[in-house]
Amino acid sequence: MGVINCLLVRPDPFGIGNGVAAPVGEGWAGFLNGPFMLDFFISLVLATLLGGVIGYHHRIHRKQQSIEETDAPKTLILYSVVGALIGVMVVHYGFVVGFIVFGIGGLLRFRTDVGPAKQAGRIILVTMIGLSVGLGLPHVAIITTLYSYILLYVLERADTYRLTLRGLTPDLLAQKAQAYREGLLAIGCSVLSERKNFVKGQVVFVIRVRNHVDRDELEQRLVTHLDENEVCATDWETG
Repeated sequence: MGVINCLLVRPDPFGIGNGVAAPVGEGWAGFLNGPFMLDFFISLVLATLLGGVIGYHHRIHRKQQSIEETDAPKTLILYSVVGALIGVMVVHYGFVVGFIVFGIGGLLRFRTDVGPAKQAGRIILVTMIGLSVGLGLPHVAIITTLYSYILLYVLERADTYRLTLRGLTPDLLAQKAQAYREGLLAIGCSVLSERKNFVKGQVVFVIRVRNHVDRDELEQRLVTHLDENEVCATDWETG
């Protein structure tokens, strides 16, 4: 698939570029460039699929033990889409975009607390969307925004929690773990991993919940499926 280059040229009135013309995006007329828009959309879809192939590799995905590892495939897919966007813009607009992205990456890395990797991916994505607007490529920005909105809706359709059972004695730990596992499955949760620590008296579950159930409501549902003597102290953490 080849990207059609439809750049305009703008003279350098201030002589900053030593007389070298600066490229200009085609602006709103870019929406009339059907071949490019189709090619760009296919590039985003392909990047998503290929990122998913790596992110959901069965030998890696089945070893997940934490919220971070569970969400890693989503992050890889998001970064794959960002990479496709950068690649299209570099081919379409010129290598100057690469230097701009490099500068933005340095700013985010050293001057901004972007939080988890998944959040960093979203920040870079919206930065690239803003850059597309500034470069006069509104069609790239809008297509990316719409596609990313749908992609995030699909990727975030389920919530991930870490549930820790605390203060368990060694003789009751396995029994409580079994009771909570059965309770979680009964209320529709998927148990992604379970780790028992007899030394600390803890059991850690990583679970996935669809339909965005509120944590308090989820905990209440879980308690109703447990006997009174099976309930113990818990900590909840969401991804």
